[in-house]
Amino acid sequence: NVVPLTDSERVKALIGVDDLQKEHTYLVMATKKGAIKRVSLSAISSIRPSGLIIMNLKPGDDLVSARLAKDGDDVIMVSEQGMSIRFPVGQVPLRQRAAGGVKGMGLRADDRIVSMDIGGPESRLLVISRLGFGKLTPMNSYRTQRRGGVGIKTFNIRKKTGVVAAAETVDDSKEVYVVSEQAQVLRTNLAEIRSMGRATQG
Repeated sequence: NVVPLTDSERVKALIGVDDLQKEHTYLVMATKKGAIKRVSLSAISSIRPSGLIIMNLKPGDDLVSARLAKDGDDVIMVSEQGMSIRFPVGQVPLRQRAAGGVKGMGLRADDRIVSMDIGGPESRLLVISRLGFGKLTPMNSYRTQRRGGVGIKTFNIRKKTGVVAAAETVDDSKEVYVVSEQAQVLRTNLAEIRSMGRATQG
Protein backbone atom coordinates (compact mmCIF):
# COMPACT_ATOMS: atom_id res chain seq x y z
CA ASN A 1 0.00 0.00 0.00
CA VAL A 2 1.93 3.00 -1.31
CA VAL A 3 -0.70 5.69 -0.74
CA PRO A 4 -3.27 5.59 2.08
CA LEU A 5 -6.62 6.14 0.34
CA THR A 6 -10.15 6.49 1.64
CA ASP A 7 -12.92 4.30 0.23
CA SER A 8 -13.99 7.11 -2.14
CA GLU A 9 -10.52 7.66 -3.64
CA ARG A 10 -8.83 5.97 -6.61
CA VAL A 11 -5.37 6.48 -8.14
CA LYS A 12 -5.69 8.27 -11.51
CA ALA A 13 -2.14 9.25 -12.49
CA LEU A 14 1.51 8.45 -11.80
CA ILE A 15 4.31 10.88 -12.71
CA GLY A 16 8.05 10.53 -12.23
CA VAL A 17 9.82 13.70 -11.07
CA ASP A 18 13.55 13.99 -10.36
CA ASP A 19 13.40 17.43 -8.72
CA LEU A 20 10.34 19.16 -7.25
CA GLN A 21 12.20 22.47 -7.10
CA LYS A 22 12.64 22.87 -10.86
CA GLU A 23 11.85 26.38 -12.02
CA HIS A 24 9.30 26.92 -14.79
CA THR A 25 8.04 23.35 -14.48
CA TYR A 26 4.40 22.74 -13.68
CA LEU A 27 1.92 20.03 -12.82
CA VAL A 28 -1.11 20.32 -15.12
CA MET A 29 -4.32 18.44 -14.29
CA ALA A 30 -7.60 17.98 -16.16
CA THR A 31 -11.00 16.60 -15.14
CA LYS A 32 -13.71 14.72 -17.00
CA LYS A 33 -15.93 17.82 -17.02
CA GLY A 34 -13.31 19.91 -18.81
CA ALA A 35 -11.67 21.79 -15.93
CA ILE A 36 -7.90 22.31 -15.97
CA LYS A 37 -5.40 23.50 -13.39
CA ARG A 38 -1.69 24.42 -13.35
CA VAL A 39 0.48 24.56 -10.23
CA SER A 40 4.23 24.99 -9.79
CA LEU A 41 6.07 21.84 -8.75
CA SER A 42 7.53 23.73 -5.82
CA ALA A 43 3.99 24.09 -4.42
CA ILE A 44 3.93 20.34 -3.73
CA SER A 45 7.54 19.92 -2.64
CA SER A 46 6.56 19.20 0.99
CA ILE A 47 4.09 16.34 0.73
CA ARG A 48 2.93 14.76 3.97
CA PRO A 49 2.79 10.94 4.22
CA SER A 50 -1.01 11.25 4.27
CA GLY A 51 -0.96 13.29 1.05
CA LEU A 52 -2.12 16.77 0.05
CA ILE A 53 -5.20 18.07 -1.71
CA ILE A 54 -3.86 19.31 -5.04
CA MET A 55 -7.15 20.27 -6.76
CA ASN A 56 -10.55 21.17 -5.40
CA LEU A 57 -13.03 19.18 -7.50
CA LYS A 58 -16.66 20.12 -8.01
CA PRO A 59 -19.32 17.53 -7.09
CA GLY A 60 -19.58 14.80 -9.70
CA ASP A 61 -16.23 15.63 -11.30
CA ASP A 62 -13.15 13.38 -11.41
CA LEU A 63 -9.49 13.81 -12.28
CA VAL A 64 -8.62 12.33 -15.70
CA SER A 65 -5.00 13.27 -16.44
CA ALA A 66 -1.97 14.83 -14.79
CA ARG A 67 1.14 15.82 -16.76
CA LEU A 68 4.35 17.82 -16.36
CA ALA A 69 4.68 20.94 -18.52
CA LYS A 70 7.12 23.77 -19.14
CA ASP A 71 6.76 27.29 -20.46
CA GLY A 72 6.12 27.17 -24.21
CA ASP A 73 4.37 23.78 -24.18
CA ASP A 74 0.88 23.24 -25.56
CA VAL A 75 -2.02 21.46 -23.88
CA ILE A 76 -4.31 19.18 -25.88
CA MET A 77 -7.55 17.88 -24.39
CA VAL A 78 -9.55 15.08 -26.05
CA SER A 79 -13.16 14.10 -25.37
CA GLU A 80 -14.97 10.77 -25.53
CA GLN A 81 -17.08 11.95 -28.47
CA GLY A 82 -14.00 12.76 -30.55
CA MET A 83 -13.54 16.49 -29.96
CA SER A 84 -10.25 18.17 -29.04
CA ILE A 85 -8.77 21.53 -28.18
CA ARG A 86 -5.16 22.75 -28.24
CA PHE A 87 -3.96 25.85 -26.41
CA PRO A 88 -0.71 27.18 -24.86
CA VAL A 89 -0.09 26.08 -21.26
CA GLY A 90 0.42 29.75 -20.44
CA GLN A 91 -3.34 30.29 -20.92
CA VAL A 92 -3.91 28.24 -17.76
CA PRO A 93 -3.38 30.57 -14.78
CA LEU A 94 -1.09 29.45 -11.98
CA ARG A 95 -3.24 28.60 -8.97
CA GLN A 96 -2.73 27.81 -5.33
CA ARG A 97 -2.44 24.17 -4.32
CA ALA A 98 -5.93 23.69 -2.85
CA ALA A 99 -7.80 25.81 -5.43
CA GLY A 100 -10.09 24.48 -8.13
CA GLY A 101 -9.48 24.54 -11.84
CA VAL A 102 -10.58 26.81 -14.69
CA LYS A 103 -12.50 25.92 -17.85
CA GLY A 104 -10.25 24.10 -20.27
CA MET A 105 -12.76 22.78 -22.81
CA GLY A 106 -16.48 23.21 -23.31
CA LEU A 107 -18.41 19.95 -23.56
CA ARG A 108 -21.78 18.87 -24.89
CA ALA A 109 -24.17 17.22 -22.45
CA ASP A 110 -23.27 13.65 -23.49
CA ASP A 111 -19.51 14.17 -23.60
CA ARG A 112 -16.58 14.03 -21.16
CA ILE A 113 -12.81 14.45 -21.26
CA VAL A 114 -10.88 11.17 -21.58
CA SER A 115 -7.37 12.55 -21.97
CA MET A 116 -5.19 15.62 -21.55
CA ASP A 117 -1.56 15.70 -22.64
CA ILE A 118 1.32 18.10 -23.26
CA GLY A 119 3.16 18.48 -26.57
CA GLY A 120 4.84 20.77 -29.05
CA PRO A 121 4.85 21.43 -32.80
CA GLU A 122 6.84 18.26 -33.52
CA SER A 123 4.56 15.97 -31.51
CA ARG A 124 1.96 13.62 -32.93
CA LEU A 125 -1.31 12.72 -31.26
CA LEU A 126 -2.18 9.03 -30.96
CA VAL A 127 -5.92 8.44 -30.51
CA ILE A 128 -7.40 5.01 -29.73
CA SER A 129 -11.10 4.14 -29.72
CA ARG A 130 -12.85 1.74 -27.35
CA LEU A 131 -13.24 -0.91 -30.08
CA GLY A 132 -9.57 -0.79 -31.07
CA PHE A 133 -9.33 1.73 -33.91
CA GLY A 134 -6.40 4.12 -33.77
CA LYS A 135 -4.52 6.77 -35.72
CA LEU A 136 -1.65 9.22 -35.52
CA THR A 137 -2.12 12.88 -36.43
CA PRO A 138 0.55 15.63 -36.46
CA MET A 139 0.04 18.14 -33.66
CA ASN A 140 0.14 20.97 -36.22
CA SER A 141 -3.14 19.63 -37.67
CA TYR A 142 -4.77 21.05 -34.54
CA ARG A 143 -4.81 24.83 -34.72
CA THR A 144 -4.10 26.70 -31.52
CA GLN A 145 -7.27 28.04 -29.92
CA ARG A 146 -8.34 29.94 -26.84
CA ARG A 147 -8.83 27.89 -23.69
CA GLY A 148 -12.49 27.14 -22.91
CA GLY A 149 -13.83 26.58 -26.42
CA VAL A 150 -15.61 23.46 -27.71
CA GLY A 151 -12.64 22.61 -29.93
CA ILE A 152 -12.53 20.71 -33.21
CA LYS A 153 -13.07 17.10 -34.23
CA THR A 154 -10.15 14.72 -33.76
CA PHE A 155 -11.84 11.35 -34.33
CA ASN A 156 -14.74 10.40 -36.59
CA ILE A 157 -16.79 8.08 -34.39
CA ARG A 158 -18.73 5.23 -36.00
CA LYS A 159 -20.59 2.24 -34.60
CA LYS A 160 -17.65 -0.02 -35.51
CA THR A 161 -15.09 2.23 -33.76
CA GLY A 162 -16.83 3.04 -30.50
CA VAL A 163 -16.09 6.24 -28.61
CA VAL A 164 -12.58 7.53 -27.90
CA ALA A 165 -10.88 5.61 -25.08
CA ALA A 166 -7.48 7.31 -24.85
CA ALA A 167 -5.17 9.84 -26.49
CA GLU A 168 -1.53 10.68 -25.95
CA THR A 169 1.19 12.77 -27.56
CA VAL A 170 4.05 10.61 -28.81
CA ASP A 171 7.31 10.82 -30.74
CA ASP A 172 8.81 8.37 -33.21
CA SER A 173 11.09 6.76 -30.64
CA LYS A 174 8.17 5.27 -28.71
CA GLU A 175 6.54 1.86 -28.80
CA VAL A 176 2.85 1.54 -28.06
CA TYR A 177 1.24 -0.83 -25.57
CA VAL A 178 -2.55 -0.97 -25.81
CA VAL A 179 -4.16 -2.66 -22.80
CA SER A 180 -7.78 -3.89 -22.82
CA GLU A 181 -10.21 -3.96 -19.90
CA GLN A 182 -9.50 -7.70 -19.61
CA ALA A 183 -5.73 -6.96 -19.32
CA GLN A 184 -4.81 -8.20 -22.80
CA VAL A 185 -1.79 -6.32 -24.15
CA LEU A 186 -0.92 -5.43 -27.75
CA ARG A 187 2.58 -4.10 -28.45
CA THR A 188 3.34 -2.30 -31.69
CA ASN A 189 5.74 0.24 -33.18
CA LEU A 190 4.39 3.65 -34.13
CA ALA A 191 5.44 2.94 -37.72
CA GLU A 192 2.66 0.35 -37.91
CA ILE A 193 -0.04 2.92 -37.09
CA ARG A 194 -1.16 5.02 -40.03
CA SER A 195 -0.66 8.76 -39.89
CA MET A 196 -4.01 10.23 -40.91
CA GLY A 197 -5.92 13.50 -41.06
CA ARG A 198 -7.47 15.04 -38.01
CA ALA A 199 -11.20 14.27 -38.58
CA THR A 200 -10.87 10.60 -39.64
CA GLN A 201 -11.79 7.34 -37.91
CA GLY A 202 -8.44 5.57 -37.97
